[in-house]
Amino acid sequence: ILAIDQETCVTGLLLDNTLFRYCDGQAVSTMDIPCESLDVFHTNASGAIAAQCSNPGQADSVLFIREGQATIMDDFGYGVISVTGLNDKDEIIGQAVVESGVSRAFIIRDKVMLDLGTLGGPGSVAKDLNNQGLVVGDAQDEAGTIRAFVWDAENGMQALTPPEVPSSADQVNESGIIVGNFQDQSGITRGFLLDGIMHPLSPFGMPSSV
Repeated sequence: ILAIDQETCVTGLLLDNTLFRYCDGQAVSTMDIPCESLDVFHTNASGAIAAQCSNPGQADSVLFIREGQATIMDDFGYGVISVTGLNDKDEIIGQAVVESGVSRAFIIRDKVMLDLGTLGGPGSVAKDLNNQGLVVGDAQDEAGTIRAFVWDAENGMQALTPPEVPSSADQVNESGIIVGNFQDQSGITRGFLLDGIMHPLSPFGMPSSV
């Protein structure tokens, strides 16, 4: 079973790689999936599915499934693609390995992939997005430090911590509140919550948190 939507229709995959959709006590559609393996499924409130599609000797692609219909998005020109998120607007995030061999964060909107860029270094990773299109993750800056970022279509990628502070943003909710972790001046990893103000988290008096 891969997903269930708001109408309680279930989408699943059989052992022979046939996709099925089950509604009101009966299978309403089936189709073959042109992928030898599927990895890391993400679903949204309407039951849509995004996943990494792999076939031997071929570049990985993005598989998108909605209401029993599958679309393979494989014309982006990248090698290894990892899917890390899907929101209720059918926007997909992940990372792709570019020609230089590093990973770059992307978002797919209307079947068009957009490179989210970096903070001045070579690589970036997208970890979560919300329905407003905010994407969070981490990226390298010019000095090679990995730092938390937030991205949106209007402002692009913005760092969440100063250059000397290694960090990562892991999740963002529908209010735009971001959680992640950073290294303090002692080199201890601590969690943070960002709601316009950065709040270091040290629950229960412990010196570190993630």
